[in-house]
Amino acid sequence: MTEPRDDAPAFPFTAGQQVYATGLTKREWYAGQALAALDLRSVVEEFRAAPHDHETWQAMAASLSFQVADAMIAAAALPPPAQEDTP
Repeated sequence: MTEPRDDAPAFPFTAGQQVYATGLTKREWYAGQALAALDLRSVVEEFRAAPHDHETWQAMAASLSFQVADAMIAAAALPPPAQEDTP
């Protein structure tokens, strides 16, 4: 099993034999996608209702997004599940 890499480029490209990796990392890309999928009203409600370590609801949403990104990177390093043979 390979170790998860949070610094891997999200959109590497090649020119000849050279690989270029500029811009977002996979972790940043995944976090952005997770943030877009969050129900921010629920985050604000949770921020107001429960004690937490975040100063703002925006910081709470960002933290949740990066937790999802980290989980996605870790899951990508796992071996795929075994496929059952079907007749």
